[in-house]
Amino acid sequence: MPLKDYEEIVNHFDAPTLVLAGPGAGKTYLLADRIKRLLDSGVSKATITVLTFGKDASRHMREELINPKGDFMIPSDNLPNISTMHALGLSIVQEKPASANLRKKDLRVQNEEDVKRLIFRDAALILGYTEEQSYDAAKCKACDDCSESPDKRYCEICAKYREIMSKCNYIDFDDQIHFACDILEEFPDILHKYQTQSEHLLVD
Repeated sequence: MPLKDYEEIVNHFDAPTLVLAGPGAGKTYLLADRIKRLLDSGVSKATITVLTFGKDASRHMREELINPKGDFMIPSDNLPNISTMHALGLSIVQEKPASANLRKKDLRVQNEEDVKRLIFRDAALILGYTEEQSYDAAKCKACDDCSESPDKRYCEICAKYREIMSKCNYIDFDDQIHFACDILEEFPDILHKYQTQSEHLLVD
């Protein structure tokens, strides 16, 4: 059922709500207002998770909520969990790093595209494939769906790439999401933990 009135939208908690609006229309403000109203209604901050795409958006959301001269003025110790999608994914991976052949201690994110490209190239060359094939394998891995490009060579290159990464105890930008999804599917207790923390899931 379409909702058009601001008050109706911001107070609609009975079902998932999708807000469609152009840049600068006030979506982030509406989301912050929704957080404020949830907290004021007695909802525990421990059951609210707010996801943004980038670090700047997460920082802006926190600043908007705690600004003593703003509209919300939420005490900093009463803020819900606000993070990027990839930071949340990394926290899930850190619950069971061994499932992805990683170690919890000193687990790091390798997010340099040039480095990633070189590791993929090395993985391909080690297996006797070409540098060009390493590019195709990297594109295939980004989808995390072999049905998109069912080529055994690409799967072998991806496996060797992940083997190299795991020996360095690195995870890349995409695998923060891919591995997290695998862990949530495989471990019901971890899934339940994050479901409890996300009874109210807000995505900016």
